[in-house]
Amino acid sequence: MIKFDGRIVQFGFGAVGKSFYEKISKEIKFDENKYFVITMNSYEFDAFVNLGGLVSNFLVREVTRDNFKEVFGAILHEGDLLIDFADTVGTKDFCMWCADNNIMYLNTGEAD
Repeated sequence: MIKFDGRIVQFGFGAVGKSFYEKISKEIKFDENKYFVITMNSYEFDAFVNLGGLVSNFLVREVTRDNFKEVFGAILHEGDLLIDFADTVGTKDFCMWCADNNIMYLNTGEAD
């Protein structure tokens, strides 16, 4: 099992995001206090908590091309990991920001 000490921020908690969250702890050992989910859908809260997520780590935010640096920058720091399941914001922007800040980035969407 891989051990990861940094923060993990999962952006998006739709069907794929929920499935991923349910399985990630079987592959990666991490501190649950350092795992955050950011979504603009507050109705996904119950699913997150029912899967074992911490109430305080479920963040409802509308992330746009204009505010993503502020939203992610408040949580992510050098060496952390951003997992992007959303397809509402361009991946090129995220990728460049993560590279500039030495943050690992994984994307599964079909955005640019």
